[in-house]
Amino acid sequence: MKHIKKILSILLATVCCITTFNTTSHAATTKNTQMDELDILLTANSVLNTEDENYWTYTGGNTYEIIPLFSQQDILAAYYIHFTDGGYAVINNNTENPTVIEFGDTYNKSIRDIIMKNPSAHIVYNNPFSIYDAETLMTVSETSDIYENYPDLTEKNIELANLLNEQKKIVSNSTTPLGDGNYGFVDWNDMPSGNYNLDYLPVSNIDWITTGETFDYAKDHCGAVAVTNLAFYFEHTNKIRFEGATRLGKFIWVHQFVGNGPKMTIAPEAKAFFYDIGYDLKYNTFGSISQYKTAIAKNRPCGILLADGIVNWHWILGVGWREYSSGNFYMRIVDGWDGTSNRFYKPYSDSLWVSATEYWL
Repeated sequence: MKHIKKILSILLATVCCITTFNTTSHAATTKNTQMDELDILLTANSVLNTEDENYWTYTGGNTYEIIPLFSQQDILAAYYIHFTDGGYAVINNNTENPTVIEFGDTYNKSIRDIIMKNPSAHIVYNNPFSIYDAETLMTVSETSDIYENYPDLTEKNIELANLLNEQKKIVSNSTTPLGDGNYGFVDWNDMPSGNYNLDYLPVSNIDWITTGETFDYAKDHCGAVAVTNLAFYFEHTNKIRFEGATRLGKFIWVHQFVGNGPKMTIAPEAKAFFYDIGYDLKYNTFGSISQYKTAIAKNRPCGILLADGIVNWHWILGVGWREYSSGNFYMRIVDGWDGTSNRFYKPYSDSLWVSATEYWL
């Protein structure tokens, strides 16, 4: 899962330099769910920084402006972020639901026109077609408030909130590498010498699918590739019959459920796909090496999410481990790139281990 990294320097500078950004809201709350500057940048990045051909790709620039947008009740409801080199987003002011209300490749003309006339305008935002300066008469017919137009903005969105939290964790972790995209994977022949213990799943002779051979059908699709390879494993071990489709057709079938990335989770989508072909896939998320070893001992392949920088993430499949007498531990993996299970990953070496999920039937 590769992402354009033009926004990287902005995010790093933001981590180091955030000082007095004001996200005070007039809404009473017992928990601070207000968006800060880093929240806004990361959320904007989720739609402006993608290889999906259906979205515009952020192309550069290191300056931006952030403007608060208010509801008719004078609640700080959203933020407008505009990059000087192009690109904007309007983002819900709620870390528990960081929804992007609208975005585009240039700027919001209504907001720009208001700011050009009055740089200190108190902007009321009802929807993309009803925006005005609270200090002037409203000249639009639409009078519904933002929360009437978008009632879901006040509800929690667990998936978006978790995605934002994980991104912030990665950005804020000073040890997170800004890698070159290879995630520190090690080929079988390049592994260290020495004595070791091991446990591998029965993965010999599986013809794994890769992102390269499916690139014409999907983008940012390492999650869908990982789920397809999960199905290939269970098919190889005679746990499922996955018939009626070609090899590529099977990926396309999976992709209908998993979709394009970036994806923070793929387990629910994987379960839905397996249900569609007649099987009850079970899963459990964990976060330790000991739990990973237990999963492998139970013949359970593991979906693993790695981060090789701030917005550079990749899904792989864990199919075993090797632990040296020195204490160095390596996961045996299917990386979704080279079509084999003959690569290894040393946790936290050249990329961050974000999450892991074991699967079984």
